[in-house]
Amino acid sequence: MPWLIKGGIDTALRAKEGSAALLTYPMLIVGAAALQGFFRFCWRINIHGFSRRCEADLRDVVFAHLQKLPLSYFQYHKIGDLMSRLTNDIHAVRELMGFGSLAIVDALVVIVFSLTLMTAIDPWLTLWSMMAMPLIPVVVRYFGRLIFRWSRATQDQVSEMSAYTLENFSGIRVVQAYAQEENQISGFNRISSEYREKTMWLATLWGIFWPLMQVHAGIAATIVLWLGGRQVLAGTMSLGEFVAFNGYLAMLTWPLMAIGYTANQYQRGTAALTRIAEVLDMPVGAR
Repeated sequence: MPWLIKGGIDTALRAKEGSAALLTYPMLIVGAAALQGFFRFCWRINIHGFSRRCEADLRDVVFAHLQKLPLSYFQYHKIGDLMSRLTNDIHAVRELMGFGSLAIVDALVVIVFSLTLMTAIDPWLTLWSMMAMPLIPVVVRYFGRLIFRWSRATQDQVSEMSAYTLENFSGIRVVQAYAQEENQISGFNRISSEYREKTMWLATLWGIFWPLMQVHAGIAATIVLWLGGRQVLAGTMSLGEFVAFNGYLAMLTWPLMAIGYTANQYQRGTAALTRIAEVLDMPVGAR
């Protein structure tokens, strides 16, 4: 689409008023937008739909296997932890199969074609604009590890809080008999406070992460505005080429982020699969 916008701007600057050529590029842009919407609908239905069907099948398999395990298994494993595996871990697997696979293909296609067309417009401007962009996967990789670590800690804390609540409800008569209400309340407050602290750290990391992404993208856009604007004023680059170059530069931001994000998502998904496999590998009749 940026290439069509380039052609439309340059044609409009060269064409005479009322020229029929002015209608060609707007129609092509509308057609490209319609095709883009159609293909996005297709991959949402097929790729995301496939991952959600896998999620449903995997949850059914794990739940059916849990029903076959003996009662002694649940005496040695916390219910909150099993609930976490059936929800958070399966959700992580679904994200890896759906969004992860899509992000890899999307990143490869967009990066290859965008860099090729940017180089066709101006190789040196492409080189200068890419100086800040490679830092995006590095930042995503670094913050992704921290975010994954604290996300996992938050999920574990939710599991512990669920197990603590379940134990209190199931043993409420014992709590009342020994007048342990205040102790149980203080214990729940402690667990809740830890959960709040971990959630706040996670929110802080996200609050630092996204502005950093905008900083790197802004640096690249500033370089293009400075060098490319001077070339437009000097007449060595057309206004349409300058607009198209900025369009391709904006398109590159997300794929570069997706590279680091998918790497972290792969670690999270494989870790989740390991936790699910521990349940499925448990033989029926074993503790």
